[in-house]
Amino acid sequence: MKWSHVVFVVMGWMVGQQLALAQSPSATKPVIPPTLDATLQEALRTAPDQSRWPNSHYVKLLDLGELTVEPDGTTIGIYRETYKLFDRAARALAEVHLPFNSSFQELTLVSARTIEPDGKVLTVPLNSLRQEGVESDYPLYDDAVAIGFSMPGIQDNCVIDYTYKIVTHPTFFPGLVTAYWGFNDAFPVMLSRYTLHVPASMTNLRIRLHHMEGVKTSETISKDGHTKTLTWQMGPLDPIPIETAMPAIGDVRAWMEISSLPDWQAIGRWFYKLCAPQWQSDDAMRQKVAQLLTGLTSPEARASAIYRWVTDHVRYVGLEFGLSAYKPHAAATVFRNLYGDCKDKVILLITMLRLAGIEAQPALLYAGRLRPLTADLPSLTAFNHCIALASVNGKSVWMDPTAEDCPYGVVPDADQGVQALVVSENGGTLQTVPIGTPEQEGADFLITMVIGANGAATVTEKAILEGETARSVRGTWRDLTEDRRKTFVGQLIQQFGISGEINECTLSEKAPEQDAVGLDCHLQAASVGRDAGNLLLLPAFSVLLNQVDARPYSAPKRVWPIVIEHPSHVSDIVSVTLPKGCRVLHLPASVHIEGPLETYDRKVTLSDDGSRVTISDRFVQRNGEVAVADYGKEQQFWGQVIQALQDTLVVQKP
Repeated sequence: MKWSHVVFVVMGWMVGQQLALAQSPSATKPVIPPTLDATLQEALRTAPDQSRWPNSHYVKLLDLGELTVEPDGTTIGIYRETYKLFDRAARALAEVHLPFNSSFQELTLVSARTIEPDGKVLTVPLNSLRQEGVESDYPLYDDAVAIGFSMPGIQDNCVIDYTYKIVTHPTFFPGLVTAYWGFNDAFPVMLSRYTLHVPASMTNLRIRLHHMEGVKTSETISKDGHTKTLTWQMGPLDPIPIETAMPAIGDVRAWMEISSLPDWQAIGRWFYKLCAPQWQSDDAMRQKVAQLLTGLTSPEARASAIYRWVTDHVRYVGLEFGLSAYKPHAAATVFRNLYGDCKDKVILLITMLRLAGIEAQPALLYAGRLRPLTADLPSLTAFNHCIALASVNGKSVWMDPTAEDCPYGVVPDADQGVQALVVSENGGTLQTVPIGTPEQEGADFLITMVIGANGAATVTEKAILEGETARSVRGTWRDLTEDRRKTFVGQLIQQFGISGEINECTLSEKAPEQDAVGLDCHLQAASVGRDAGNLLLLPAFSVLLNQVDARPYSAPKRVWPIVIEHPSHVSDIVSVTLPKGCRVLHLPASVHIEGPLETYDRKVTLSDDGSRVTISDRFVQRNGEVAVADYGKEQQFWGQVIQALQDTLVVQKP
């Protein structure tokens, strides 16, 4: 979480979570149909009502997985999911979508039914299933499909139960066996069980358990000695507590992983073989590259021109890595169709860069996951995205051609700090994508305010927005009408305690290498501050004023450490020209406050003639982690900052 982004909460630039507290219905004994299997009958018999978890909309009664590994590497997975829906907010679970890849997988629905509170069982007819193309508008991805169906008879306290089977053939990666199973989540789980059947002769399979202290592995051998069965089981499990700036759920949940791969380089060698035949150009592509490079002599300018063209002209089809197979399409095909998923755009980018004499390699990563790859077993599930690493004039340059708002040499926050597998013929290397500095992310404001004798004010605001903040504004601005842009900017100015009618607002691009935009506006405010007899009380104008009401980290206790993934800053200089004849009676104090990962500075000055007050403040947040034991220090920091923000500029009227 970036506290600099708190400036933009009202505009949706950071997502806030609001938990609706549901009223607990009166508990009733469930009616259990005798025709149901024993596992489901027991789950219904022990199913809790909402009073056990009043802040949850549903409980997962059964989360069962059973994976069988055949001697030829084929895997057969049978999965069962059973939920009790407490209230209306849970009804989205009744629309089920089960994705798979038809090029190497088959998915079959075994059963799906709703058990109503009175015990009536409603079955999903197999002829009502929908085969859905995940990206049906793009023929290149017709293998990314899903089975969809709607559960019938949904009402409060009903139970939905479905089982499906996925057969995965080892054609795309011979010898590969990988699996992931998570036991707990942000919702309660009554029973989670994972069973693995493998040939007893398979000795290269590695299993690693995470946050599963005290969980025993049950192991049996078949009578013929050919099959080994391993089982892990947990439950009941409370919901994982959700807190602001907590670690990723994947880093705190109980989970396990299985892999037959010896190292990460095995994935690199495999993916390189998939990519190598696809780096092919044609005459049209070569002509386009020659056109783009006309008049450009430096390697940086040439690489930038190609990156910009691929990013802007090839539409991004947002499929996670692996959803539409793993083999990228040929560069010439992507060039001709002008659309592609992440790996397709990377293949095209690398091909065009090589035509310009610039070497580049694909890099696989999991966007947004800062956990290093080396902490886990090698697995394809460790990747959901593909970007590129180029060598430009002896300098490493990371490029994400799916990020249309990122200039050359900049990648989105979700890529930064992530450990990636940079693919090469010999397997490749693990490299971490560089993370930005506080100066490269955030916002700097310069506000000039002239207050008239009647209390009205003319306000001019000039802002420079950097990094992800700039990219977010750039994308939002592009889609807004002129009137909505004024509303957008007005909401921003309100963060300073200033509101009024926007007369003019403009967004301008700074130098591309700055990854920044300028946002300027002019507005008329009917009044600022508040009158108190012959006094005018003005706030200590700051972009952080909204934190007075937000009260960050106000909970008395903390479960998880505070994790700040990306550094950021926000600063502002507010110059206030007072009405003629006014006299300042009290200035807000200048302060310097240090927190575990933050620094807040404010300086307040009065001009020699007493007519102008300047308030300058700056908030810097560093990336890192604050241990639970140090939570009090974080609370103390914000308490001091809020106290400073509540200070008042007191002006005596003439």
